[in-house]
Amino acid sequence: MLLCVTDLYVVAIDWPGHGLSSPRPAGAYYHFINMVADLKYVIDGLGWKNFSFLSHSMGAGVATLFAASLPEYVEKMVALEGLVPFSVDTNDLPMRLGKAIRNLGKFEDKAVKIYSSLDTCVLRLMEGNKDLTRESAEALCVRGTAPVENGYVFSRDLRLKSTSMLYFSHEMSASFVKKVQCPVLVVRAEISLLPEMLGTLVKCLKMSKTVTVPGNHHVHINNAVVVAPVVNDWLLSDV
Repeated sequence: MLLCVTDLYVVAIDWPGHGLSSPRPAGAYYHFINMVADLKYVIDGLGWKNFSFLSHSMGAGVATLFAASLPEYVEKMVALEGLVPFSVDTNDLPMRLGKAIRNLGKFEDKAVKIYSSLDTCVLRLMEGNKDLTRESAEALCVRGTAPVENGYVFSRDLRLKSTSMLYFSHEMSASFVKKVQCPVLVVRAEISLLPEMLGTLVKCLKMSKTVTVPGNHHVHINNAVVVAPVVNDWLLSDV
């Protein structure tokens, strides 16, 4: 999403195993809680003492955990179509862990599928994400594929498809939201993937504003023009 402003310095992160970032080492797995530590390493590398978040979906969940745990760093936060990591009922936690353990190693040695062309990758991405426009899928494939002999492959680590071994309960998620100290702008799409409980979680925020924009979960890339003005106004305001 292009912000179209000159007063902001924006750093966009490819999480480990995504885009152009390296995968985690063999035997390691991906947990959202690790992304909070990844983010701290990035902030330290940049030498920042404070900053604002512009986050989407899973990234918004990571941003909330960071802002709650290290509030002295975060001035403002924009959460697009997200606020907390996917959470479950407490009674479901043992079942979720069991499922994850049974699937350990499922994607360790799985062969990566080769697609004949970049356009074939685009079509595959649109097939799996039906709310993406072709233009958005093309942009994502430029960043998320790599040329190989006989075609292209998606460059993301297949282990990202593994069932997570770590989930938060609804109560745990709420406890983090309550600890966020900075002002938060929550942007929801009219056709949203967010659970209804988000409204309850937003009420736990100390300072927040919620805006609904026309579009779906990927509105920030499908139609950035309806999101950018809202985000710009928030980030450049004195709240």
